[in-house]
Parts: sequence; structure tokens; C-alpha cells
Amino acid sequence: MRQHIISQVLLKRWAIDGVVGVGDLRHGTARRRAPGAEAWLSDFIAGARAEEAERRWQRFEGDSVRRALEAVEDGTVFSGPGHVEALKGLLGLHLIRARETTHVWAGYLGQQAKDPESGLGSIVAMLNEPGVLDALFTERTGLVPSGPEARDYVRQTVVRDVEEQIGPGGPAFAEALYEQLETFRTRFASIAIEIGVTDGEALLIGDTPALLIDHGATEVGLSAGVTISSADSLLLPIGPRHLLALGGGGDYRSIPPQTVSKVNRLQIERSQEKFYGCPAPSIATLAAAERQRRLAGHGPGAQPSDRTQSR
Repeated sequence: MRQHIISQVLLKRWAIDGVVGVGDLRHGTARRRAPGAEAWLSDFIAGARAEEAERRWQRFEGDSVRRALEAVEDGTVFSGPGHVEALKGLLGLHLIRARETTHVWAGYLGQQAKDPESGLGSIVAMLNEPGVLDALFTERTGLVPSGPEARDYVRQTVVRDVEEQIGPGGPAFAEALYEQLETFRTRFASIAIEIGVTDGEALLIGDTPALLIDHGATEVGLSAGVTISSADSLLLPIGPRHLLALGGGGDYRSIPPQTVSKVNRLQIERSQEKFYGCPAPSIATLAAAERQRRLAGHGPGAQPSDRTQSR
């Protein structure tokens, strides 16, 4: 099932005549596409749980968010009921429903697998115990194991079962995301937001759009180890002219051109496969330049997923 990693209510803010500009970093090219055809992953949450995930997430990208984004445009976001809370929910959603989340989760599981005291570590240790493998083979098949092939069979089935339960896209991954989103909402509740407004250059949005920035360590993103606690800035473009920032004075603030350029550079560099903007010739120029940068060995903060977001 397709699951969008940029909410459609958000990506549509960049649309002109029903299309957005798409910078494809895999090929260094650009095209124009309808927002609904872009910015998705297949089976980010897998199987029957995908529909449940969509229902849970709808509260963070539904009508309340649409109204809040409209209020941003007309200057009433800080006076309308529920608008600030809706934008905080949108920010939290884009932190957890992101390409790099799967890589962070896989890294966490890798650490757990090396820890003999953890549940996953104990399973890994079990897979190296011939007696345990033989007993599992008999339990699962009703047969007596007769050689190494039986133990290999058990290893493969156990690994498959574990991956289905706790791997990226599985039920444990989904529950961890839900819990993290609620944690973010609790953390954000007492923090003001600020809306940055551009003067000229338009903002872009990448496929990993929420930026957690640690200026002191010059690191960006969950995959770089930046957390809510260590981040100096938490930013999300919410339209070509508006930038949502957690913290600040609870008001609108003008963004200088150099800040817009820096945010756009980070959006492109943090993108795994694509970035988006209002349709313009500059999208192709930026995509080609970033493609060359990556060919020179300067990739994004996390490796691209093998589950493509569009064809």
C-alpha cells in the first residue's frame, strides 16, 4: 500500500495548475507531476496494518491541518482555535513518517542483535546452538533432523518470522512510531512555534522534509544522531513562502534570503530520492547539480530505500 511521506495537504501548497516541480536526484532530472502521484513509499507500514496507520495519521493531516495552512496564508494562524496544535501535529508526523526512520530502526535492531542481554540478542545466540535448532526443527515439522540442512531451514524460518514482527514495516516498528509521535506531541505542547515568511526566493521541500539541526555538531537528522533534545532547530517548510519552526516568539518573522538558500540546500541534500517545488526551470538545474555532488561521493545522510516512492 502506498503511504505518503509528505502529506498531500502539504505538498499541494507547491502546486501550480495542479502540478508540482519534481527534482529527481537518482537521474539529475526534473519533471512536473500531480502531487498525489509523488512522495510515497510502498509498505512503509506493511500488510493490513497500513490502513490502520492511515486512519491514525489522518488526524495529523486532515481538515484541521488544511484549515491551519490556510490560516498561515491569511495571517490568522495564531488567533484561530486549534491551528497551532494542528501544525505541531503535522511537524511530528513528518518526523516519524520519513524514509530515514526505517534506517534508524534497522540500526537500532542491529545494536540489539549484538547485545546478548536483549531479546533479539538472545535469539541471535540461539541460532548458533545446534541442540536448540534441532529441537525447533522437530517442533515445527514433527521430523527428526538429519543434517545441517535442517538447521539452516530453522535459521531461515526464525529470521523470517522475526523480520515480519520487528523489522521495518512490521507491527513493532508501527507501534514504536505511534508511541514516538505521541511523545513528540507531549514535548511540543508547551513550546511555541514561529512562522518564517520569505521575501523572494521560494522554499523547496524534500522527501525527508522535517529538519532536526544540531548547529554545534553541524549534524542534521535522526540518522545523524540528532534528537529532539540535542537539536537547536526543528524546521518544516509548509509552503513556498512559509517555514514552520518549533520555538521562537509565537509570531510571523521575515526570513532573509541567505536563510532560505540554506534551508533549500538542506532540503535537497537530505532528500533520499526527490525534492519538490513550484514548477520552474531551476528545479532541473538544482537536481543536476546535486546528482553530480552525489556522484562525487557526497550522498544524503541516510541510504536510499529500495522501496521506491514512484515510478
